[in-house]
Formats: sequence, structure tokens, C-alpha cells
Amino acid sequence: MQQLTNRQKLAVCRKHKSTTPPYSQRQLAEWAKDEFGLTKKPSQSTISAILKEEEKYMQMENDKLDAKRNYLYLY
Repeated sequence: MQQLTNRQKLAVCRKHKSTTPPYSQRQLAEWAKDEFGLTKKPSQSTISAILKEEEKYMQMENDKLDAKRNYLYLY
């Protein structure tokens, strides 16, 4: 499966909040597959993990949103 960028994860969170009633995790996975041109849809557990970290993505700086992984640099 292709890894989502932080910006794409943020879009999943925003889509979940913007739909009434909110999309189910299965619907969000289908939406993400179509929206981002993925070869496979993200698993339900991936969507769940993204939604649990919503606050982190909302507060993330713009330059970090395009990253696919969050690195912790220890200096």
C-alpha cells in the first residue's frame, strides 16, 4: 500500500468532520483511494489511527504536511 502524506491524512480528518452524518471508516477509506489515486484503499485500522491523531495533523506546520513519515531528530 502507498503511504499517505501528512497532508493527505489531514484531508481524511477534515472529510470525516465535514460530512453529515460523518463518513464511516470504510467510506473514508474508499474516498481516500479515489481522492488520492491509491492502488489499494487504506485499511480500517489505518483510518482509525489517522482519526486518533487528528489534533496532531491540525497543528502540524505546513512544511511537515508533505512528509510521509514523522521523524524525531535527536541532537
